[in-house]
Amino acid sequence: MWKQNLFSLVLATLASVSWAAPGDVCRSSLGSGTCKSTGSCPTGFTVRGACPNDPADIRCCIQTACKTNTGTCLDKSITPCRGGRFEAGHCPGSTNIQCCIRDTAPTPTPTPKCPTSWVIGVRGSGESLTGANEIEKMRATVSAYVREAAAALPTDTEYLSLRYAAAPVGPDHLTSQQAGAELLRTVIRACVSACPNIRIGVMGYSQGAHVVNDALSYLSRNTPSALERVRAGYYRLRTPGPILRSLIIWVLR
Repeated sequence: MWKQNLFSLVLATLASVSWAAPGDVCRSSLGSGTCKSTGSCPTGFTVRGACPNDPADIRCCIQTACKTNTGTCLDKSITPCRGGRFEAGHCPGSTNIQCCIRDTAPTPTPTPKCPTSWVIGVRGSGESLTGANEIEKMRATVSAYVREAAAALPTDTEYLSLRYAAAPVGPDHLTSQQAGAELLRTVIRACVSACPNIRIGVMGYSQGAHVVNDALSYLSRNTPSALERVRAGYYRLRTPGPILRSLIIWVLR
């Protein structure tokens, strides 16, 4: 009988003990949390005694925001504040519990890769935008001068054949010329804005020469700072036959 009563007493005692297993909810004067091992609380701090009858390395892991600053309360003696700094006075508990404030540096804007020089060719009336590369797309007359200049230009020079209609001489010629001039000045301003130190060369033949002349005249009146980056000289070339055509050739300075 004595043995039976003792056995019953042990069972009753065991039944009355509250076991807090890892993962159970725990509560303390500093807040509520979860019972975890001391090494498994990277985003909070641990409190002793809130997970009774568990091993010594099982404590109440409390995750709470700082009182007055954007950040998380951490135990600085255990968890480093990576990418930020600790500030005292914003968290409950001992002096080890401090606010981890992450540094919020703005995302840097990617810097465009700027070539030393950029050459823009403008096709003549009726010349199509065809070719294996940008120089060939400038068509025969302009591309011949561009190739000659390319031998003296930096190796990182980039080339562009202006994407405009280059309409044949006729009813659409003037509209094509005006649209081309507007596009060219837009391209030049955008290029100078992205790469302030770039040198820009422009070459135009036939209608393309008028496009270049109109665009540069507009920039000289309205955006002279952009025009400062443009290297252009004006020449007139008499082609075989009675037709006089304008030709603009880039002059290296």
